[in-house]
Amino acid sequence: MALMGGRITLRSRPGRGSAFTLWLREAGATARAPARASQLEDTLLGRRVLILDDDPLCAAAMKREFQDHGALVVAASTIPAARASIDRSGMPEAIVVDYDLSNGATGLQFVESLRANGADPSVVFVSGSTTPETIAALRGSGVPWLTKPVDPRALRSTLIHALAR
Repeated sequence: MALMGGRITLRSRPGRGSAFTLWLREAGATARAPARASQLEDTLLGRRVLILDDDPLCAAAMKREFQDHGALVVAASTIPAARASIDRSGMPEAIVVDYDLSNGATGLQFVESLRANGADPSVVFVSGSTTPETIAALRGSGVPWLTKPVDPRALRSTLIHALAR
């Protein structure tokens, strides 16, 4: 690799995966710093995000994904816990919320209650349900949504677009 004027780097996180980066110089070009492959690393930096999901594994995965990109994340598993977080820390810039919560509550009810009180955070729904009723409610919400299992890159991209509105 050194003979070609390039280099290879490796980033690895146990249980998360590995990323290899290959840098090569253009033919006849002088050495220079490589362009960043993605600007997403800085997009969530410092953004306040609330995750409301009654599945602790899903909540933990989403929290880790956003924290890895610099977001300040709080996760809650119930609507009362989410409200308590908002009372303590203020309204987040964005909320990622599961549509179907325990005890028959829905993420849509939670979001509508916030909006009824004048709050307007960016919202992304996630849902494990694909029933016609759930899909109709999600479509009618006017909020972006993804079906579980959610690809982390798609979730991050959807959140970034919601924040840009």
